[in-house]
Amino acid sequence: MNATALLRHLRNISGNSLVRAGARRIAPQRFVAMTLLAGLGLNGSSHHKQSCVNPVQFNAIPNDSKDDRDAFQKAIDKAIRDSADVCIGAGVWEITKIPGQAAPLISSLHVWGVARPMAIYGAGPSTRVRMLGAGNGGDWNLLEIGEGSAGVLLKDMSLDGSNRSVTGEQTHLLQLRGPVSHVRVQNVQFNLPEINGVGGGDCIRLMGEPDREVQAIELHEVTGTYCDRSFVSFQRGVRGVL
Repeated sequence: MNATALLRHLRNISGNSLVRAGARRIAPQRFVAMTLLAGLGLNGSSHHKQSCVNPVQFNAIPNDSKDDRDAFQKAIDKAIRDSADVCIGAGVWEITKIPGQAAPLISSLHVWGVARPMAIYGAGPSTRVRMLGAGNGGDWNLLEIGEGSAGVLLKDMSLDGSNRSVTGEQTHLLQLRGPVSHVRVQNVQFNLPEINGVGGGDCIRLMGEPDREVQAIELHEVTGTYCDRSFVSFQRGVRGVL
């Protein structure tokens, strides 16, 4: 799907604004709210596809303090295969780190290879997707969007790192890893506090390479409550992020 078609889809499912940024980092600590504005002028309502996949279909249970990672990943994978959206209800959903330290395993949830526009949406701040347990001192991303994905909308939820342990500064809530383009993050709250000396990294991290760029990323009405290292980190290989 070309860029024009992707932007047309985004008009139908979300509001407007885009961010222009170079390779820089937006400072950590507490933010009441932050809207990064731009100039594409995307307007519209919050319409979703008629078909959505819910992690409860794969036995995820909110508020039970048990790991929902496998159910969430199955829901994401099915939505990508079926050109559907992912819909997540209210409640606290616990997500552990995948065992092992190899690079493909550092992201608990991954949205990879999305070729058709899709949305991943919750019920608002009451939908809390939360890190659970130990990071074992290695790199850990709660959610990654990448591997050529284009046209992903993430909205209406909280990403939370307040229940983690044994982590360091390479612990991030949302990583956008190139190649990836036309991703919109809207009405999402981020919480990645330092916990009794347990470090953390970035609430949002944009990580590309010269030949694997991160581009056309929108951050709209996002809130960084606590972000141990930084709220938004622009690493490298980032281009055309208005």
